[in-house]
Amino acid sequence: MLKLFLHASLVRADLSNANLEGANLSHANLTETNLSNTRLVNAILIEAKLEGADLCRADLSDADLSLACFNRADMCDINFTNAKLTEAKFSGVNLLGANFCRAALVGAVLKNVNLDDAKLKYANLHRVEFIDVKMRSATLFGADLSKAKLERVDLDDVKLSYVKVKGACFLEPI
Repeated sequence: MLKLFLHASLVRADLSNANLEGANLSHANLTETNLSNTRLVNAILIEAKLEGADLCRADLSDADLSLACFNRADMCDINFTNAKLTEAKFSGVNLLGANFCRAALVGAVLKNVNLDDAKLKYANLHRVEFIDVKMRSATLFGADLSKAKLERVDLDDVKLSYVKVKGACFLEPI
């Protein structure tokens, strides 16, 4: 069954524990929506507005979240495995323990974000802007940071083995 919610307004809705696998929520307004523990595998959330949303432990593996906005969202332990997050915006977001393995974040902006203990194995972080980001103990094995901008990023206990950094710019390291 196709779940189609194009341009839907689901502000402050409680969708926790829901199964929205394969749903199309493109351009949806999910501001302050509770999506904790929600299954959004293969979902389409292009240009979705997720400001202040609770996405803790949500499964967004293989989802398309290109141009999505995640300002002030709580996203601890979220699963973005193989997700497409091209040019997504993250500001004031908690991504503690998040899984971005093999995710594509090309051109994304992460500002004032907590990525402590995040898994970014083989993630495509080409041209990503990291500003005021905590990445302590994050796993970046095989990630592509080429042409990325890292400004005031805490990389304490992060190993950059097998990470592509050609053209990356590290400014004001912490």
